[in-house]
Amino acid sequence: MDIKKKVAGITSRGVLELGDIVEPVDRTYPLVSGCARYDNAVVVSKDPFVLVSQCTTMRWGATVSPSGFVKVGKASKELLKSCKKRL
Repeated sequence: MDIKKKVAGITSRGVLELGDIVEPVDRTYPLVSGCARYDNAVVVSKDPFVLVSQCTTMRWGATVSPSGFVKVGKASKELLKSCKKRL
């Protein structure tokens, strides 16, 4: 999916919700930690906006904002529960 379609998707889908699986709108700014790169993450908090990797090894807060991400899926209840343990 190209970036223009993703940006259009943000406005048509509305606000990101808890449990949404998101990926960066601009792939030149990936989710990274040290030498690890993550394709997507789970929204575990909206205020403040916090993302956690699906494998729960990484958490992002101050370096991310909702406008930089687009929803690509929805986490299962079990995955969201596991990710929320990182809060």
